[in-house]
Amino acid sequence: LFTGAAAAAARVASASARSRPGSAWQPPPPATYPRLDRPAPPLALVDQRGDTIALAALRGRPVLVTFAYAHCMSVCPVVVREAREAQRRLAARRVQLVVVTLDPWRDTPGRLPAVAAEWQLGDDAHVVSGDTAAVLRTLDAWNIPHARDDISGDITHPSVVYLVDAGGRLVYAAAPQADAIVTLAGRIP
Repeated sequence: LFTGAAAAAARVASASARSRPGSAWQPPPPATYPRLDRPAPPLALVDQRGDTIALAALRGRPVLVTFAYAHCMSVCPVVVREAREAQRRLAARRVQLVVVTLDPWRDTPGRLPAVAAEWQLGDDAHVVSGDTAAVLRTLDAWNIPHARDDISGDITHPSVVYLVDAGGRLVYAAAPQADAIVTLAGRIP
């Protein structure tokens, strides 16, 4: 009876792991995966420590840039988790992570320390916000479409992680899957 229960629990755990977004195995990006190779758009917003984080000031180190918001209960936690995992696996390259809020109405600079703690962001990771107009300009500059439901506050948006090289060039746009991000980062000199 004990053995049967343990086997059933293992099957349930395995099925649960396979059903989590971002956990399914995906083939690596092909060698022909398109490179963007253009200057990264500007980004200068306030992080969870109250510092203004400008992408230009992060030059000299690769940067992962993604977009999420704290009230999201579906895709955003997966995006942030996968970007954090990629950053962890790229630790030897000293990769920075910048998460730009999609919700400056609620993810205000004063709330960012709680958001960073909830997302378990480390010292080389920043969640950034600012006044609504500045955040919306940043989203537009990065070509991140977004639509906010005025009643629920939910935001429709794409899931993407941008890879910026140490020279400040936008090299790749990747799906939020750690394996794909790490593979593409390995193609950046």
